[in-house]
Amino acid sequence: MQWRTALLAWITLLLLLTINVAIAVFMSDSLWSLIINGISTTVMAAIILIFFMRLNDTTALLRLFSLGGFLWVGLLLFFTLMDIYTR
Repeated sequence: MQWRTALLAWITLLLLLTINVAIAVFMSDSLWSLIINGISTTVMAAIILIFFMRLNDTTALLRLFSLGGFLWVGLLLFFTLMDIYTR
């Protein structure tokens, strides 16, 4: 990976983190804050998977398994939240 790509990915991650913190401070009780924070954290995870774990240079099978792990964590989080919200 070139240093420019890593620097650009790092700056993008910091920008998305700043957006998350600003929305958590200023719009903490809104539905839009949940949506924006969810989208930005998904983009952050995708940047980490693609650039820092170098999934863009791997085989399709490895990409499939990494996507499966990412979706599995999302599914576990979904079921945990559904358990908490239905009690």
